[in-house]
Amino acid sequence: MALDLTNFKFQSHYIGVWSRTGHSDDKFSGTLFIDGQNIWIELFFESTKLPENLESISGITYSTDSNGDDHSANIIAEGLKFEKISHLGNGLRHYKYSVSEIFIYEGSFQKEQIQSINIKAEILNEWSANVLKSAYSDVSKVNIPSNHYILHHCSPHHNWLLNCDIISVYMSYIATWAFGGINRGVEQQAILHISFRQKLSFDDAMQLSNQIVYLLYLITNRVFPVEYLLFENNCSDKCFYKASGSYNYQYIKHYAHIEPHTLLTDFSESEIKTISKNWVDLCSEYAGAINSFFESHTNVYTRPASLIKNCISVIETLSQMLDKKETYLDESTKNARLLIDIINQYKISKQDATKLKQAFLMVKGTELKSRLSKFLESIKDYLPYNFEEDYVKKIINTRHRITHPKSKQEPYYCSKDYPRLATELSLSIHIFLLKAIGVKQDKYIVKIN
Repeated sequence: MALDLTNFKFQSHYIGVWSRTGHSDDKFSGTLFIDGQNIWIELFFESTKLPENLESISGITYSTDSNGDDHSANIIAEGLKFEKISHLGNGLRHYKYSVSEIFIYEGSFQKEQIQSINIKAEILNEWSANVLKSAYSDVSKVNIPSNHYILHHCSPHHNWLLNCDIISVYMSYIATWAFGGINRGVEQQAILHISFRQKLSFDDAMQLSNQIVYLLYLITNRVFPVEYLLFENNCSDKCFYKASGSYNYQYIKHYAHIEPHTLLTDFSESEIKTISKNWVDLCSEYAGAINSFFESHTNVYTRPASLIKNCISVIETLSQMLDKKETYLDESTKNARLLIDIINQYKISKQDATKLKQAFLMVKGTELKSRLSKFLESIKDYLPYNFEEDYVKKIINTRHRITHPKSKQEPYYCSKDYPRLATELSLSIHIFLLKAIGVKQDKYIVKIN
C-alpha cells in the first residue's frame, strides 16, 4: 500500500490475517474496527486457546473505501485489553479486545527512530484560509475565448511557526489537481509539519507534538480533533497513527464545522516564532501542569467538579511564576477574629499583640488563597467576566467541599454553579497562558467565546 498524505483516511474496519508479536507462525483471522474514537479487534481462533493477555498484534489486512475500492494495509495494534470470549462450535472461538493505538505503515517503520510528524486537522485549513486564497491569481491573455476563465495557482511557501535547537515547526500546503470529470480544479490542504533535530522515540516525539497542538488550541481558542498523525523515519518509511480516546484521555467534541477565532495571518512571522519559542520554554518548566490542564480540558466527559479541582491545582503551579514574596497579616478569618477578641478582652499590650498576630496570622504569600488571588489579579483586566469580593474564598471552600463532602466551610458555591465555575477557571488559565507567552490582547480578549 502506498501511503498518500493528501487523501489518506482511516476506514471503519480492516479485515485480514493477524499474528502475535514474536509469534509470526501463529496466524488467525480477524477484523479491526474503528468507530469514532473507539478501536477494537475481533479475532477468530480454532482449537488452541488464544491468550487473553495479548499486548501487541500485527497483520496484513485490507479495507474497502467509500468508492468500493480495496486497499491493503500493514497494521500494528497495541495495548490490547481482553473483553470477552464466545464459543462458536466446532472448536472455533471468538475473542474481542479493546485497542489503545494502531500504526498503519509501509517500509520498515521503527517507533524509536522518528524524524518528523505531519498533522492533519480540518481547522488548519480554516486557520490558513487567507494563505490558501493567496495561492490563486488571475491570468489575462488576449486570445482566451470570452466564455473561458483561467485561474493561476501557485502553492504558498511554508509559514514558519518555530525553529529552535530541538524542533522546527511550519505550516505546509499541499495541492491536488483534477482535470477530468465533473470536479475540475485545485484542492488545497494545510498540514502542520514538525521536524526533530535528531531522531526521537515515539513517546518523546508525541510529547513535543502535543505541545504544538496545545499551542494551537490556545491561539485559535478552539479544541479541535486531529484527523491523523503521519510519522516518518525517512523518505520511504512512513506510518499513520491513531489512538483511542480512552488511551490519550481526549474525547474531543466533533463539530459539523469549526472555525478558529484567529487566523495565521493575524500574526507576523516574527511574532508567531516568538510566541512559539516562549511556549516551548514555558512547557519545559511547567509541563506537568500544562499537560494536566489540557488532558482534562479537552475531555468532553470530564465532570465540572473534577475540572474545578484540576484547574485549581494547575493554578497553584502556574502561579509560581508570579512574585509571591510579599507577606501580610490576614485578619479576615474566624480564627483571626477570635484572636483579636482575646487580645482586646485581656488588654494585651500593643507590642505583644503585634507578636501574636505575626505568629498566628502572618500569610507568607505561598498559600493557596494568596496564589489564587495573585493569579486572578494578574489577568483581571482581560477576563470576560467579573468576580465578587469573596470569589477566591468561595472557590477554595468549594474545592474543599468537593474533596471533603462533609466539610462545613463557608461561603462556597453549590453544585448547580459548578459548570459556570469550571468554565471561568478554564478561561482564566487560558488567558494566563496566552499572556505568559506574549500573545497580544486583541488576539484573545475580543474574540474569547
